Amino acid sequence: VNTREGEYAYHIEIDLPGIKKDEINISSNNGVLTVSGERQFKHELKKDDYYKVECAYGKFQRGFSLPKDVDPENIEARYADGVLEIII
Repeated sequence: VNTREGEYAYHIEIDLPGIKKDEINISSNNGVLTVSGERQFKHELKKDDYYKVECAYGKFQRGFSLPKDVDPENIEARYADGVLEIII
């Protein structure tokens, strides 16, 4: 997670490689912004003489305390190339 404060907004960037956009949840409640989701990865490789399966599963969640001057109605999120950017 990378955070930075710009002139007019706060920015949060989270690397989420291999996660699909619809597997990410963003919510704001009582001054806390929460990003959560679940990674579900399965890779199968079949050859003549062997069969290999790799799986990775796991939930993730991260909370951020929002400054008092933030308008929760104007929070934006963009997701591209495995990077989630939240603009507050």
